[in-house]
Amino acid sequence: MRDITFVTSFSKEGYDLYGKKFIDGFVKHNPDIKLLVYYETERPPSDIDYKNVLYISLSKVEGMIPFLQAMSAFPVMKGIVGGKRYYQYDAYKFCRKIFAQCDAATRASDILCWIDADVEFDKPLHPAWVESLFDERDDGLTPFCAVMKRPSWHLCASFVAWDMTHEQALPFWNAYFDLLISGRFLLMPEWHDSFLLEQVLTGMELDVKDIAAEYELTDGPVNVFDIVFNGVARHNKGNLKYADNEDVSEAEPAAAQG
Repeated sequence: MRDITFVTSFSKEGYDLYGKKFIDGFVKHNPDIKLLVYYETERPPSDIDYKNVLYISLSKVEGMIPFLQAMSAFPVMKGIVGGKRYYQYDAYKFCRKIFAQCDAATRASDILCWIDADVEFDKPLHPAWVESLFDERDDGLTPFCAVMKRPSWHLCASFVAWDMTHEQALPFWNAYFDLLISGRFLLMPEWHDSFLLEQVLTGMELDVKDIAAEYELTDGPVNVFDIVFNGVARHNKGNLKYADNEDVSEAEPAAAQG
């Protein structure tokens, strides 16, 4: 059995809106899986305390505060263009996810999985399924990273898994972190985490497994998470997080099978 670490992050508003529910649900269904929670408040949440949850302040992550200070000087870095917000350029918001991932990479031994905090669990996410993402292929090689790709759209980064023991791990994490710190991300057409992650994985020609490849997906920003994790978990993307979503299929996907 390989050691599996999950990581997520949220703001104070995010904690009140969906973060607490996420942590309670994660622990209820996955009490033996380690969860790193990066929080943006002065102190970690005091109303929930679980043995498998470790709280880490984002303000303590290397480079985080100087980066935010630099980004805050320019409205475009918060996605504000012509008085309107465009998520594609909101580096000020989405950089936190990347900083949390990079710091978590220094704390995970075998497998690291990012999962968005506006996800709700309905069944356990079995470790055997997570481990299977990195099974050896017919060519004798194993993938470094597992993502959910979408046709004619950037990948979905609500769930991403990395094999921290893979030879491609260190080069990737160095490049991913440097992309932010160096400011080179500003040369790219979009500045949010999903796009930047895909650019690094593709540009470095890393060994990536598409766990959504077996599904028929429509073009555009389809909620591929709900398709892959159907019956196990739901991603309340966008406005969905503001309302209860009780429409859960009874299908038993691979992610729920031991």
